[in-house]
Amino acid sequence: TSSNLLAVAAPFDGDAVERHAAAGEAADPANVLFVVADTSRLWLTLRVRLEDAGRVKVGDPVRFQHAGHDTWDATAVAWVSPGADERSRTVAVRASLPNDGGRHHANTFGTGRIVLR
Repeated sequence: TSSNLLAVAAPFDGDAVERHAAAGEAADPANVLFVVADTSRLWLTLRVRLEDAGRVKVGDPVRFQHAGHDTWDATAVAWVSPGADERSRTVAVRASLPNDGGRHHANTFGTGRIVLR
């Protein structure tokens, strides 16, 4: 019967980006049912060569072109990692990328440029 069904609501607006439950399945408070995320902005992570990382500063302009798109998006460096990746010897640099209309997708690739001069 439907008398034992409860609505599931997220505490904020967003998109369900992962589903770990099926319709009609019993819910358990210890298990995650859905992962909800605000996809209006995405973290853009650039990998910068160790020898160039010292020149990158928070606020530096960033241009990003998503693979398969002709246009460049503009943003700025929001964070520079204090450490380097042990395998690639690169430094992670993050920028907050506007995702107007949902045209960018998480965990995909593109070309990023940090404007230093």
